[in-house]
Amino acid sequence: MTDSLFPDLEPVQTPDRFEGMGHDARRTARQADLIAAGANPATRLPLHRDAATDRSGPGLRCRDCTHLYRTGAGNKDFLKCEKAGTYNARGSWGPDVRAWWPACRLFESKDQPE
Repeated sequence: MTDSLFPDLEPVQTPDRFEGMGHDARRTARQADLIAAGANPATRLPLHRDAATDRSGPGLRCRDCTHLYRTGAGNKDFLKCEKAGTYNARGSWGPDVRAWWPACRLFESKDQPE
């Protein structure tokens, strides 16, 4: 007799690819995975068709978008996106944004005349 009611249905143990990584390193790896999959890490939306393809290449980036704004907390400033999330229980208005991230499909240029 086995200990489990359904021994053939025991979960398969897979290695944790983030094992041994710190919190910041795991977050950076997840953000890189999103960019590689064609999504903006802040909004989780598909990238703009003219978005940058890598960190140093040409193309549209969050830093050039009207939805990016700077907010302060204590003596620090954080970049946020108006389109990425709402106020949460941790006291934050959505995820912090990196200016170099490739632009999402909601990109609106700061240089566009109104």
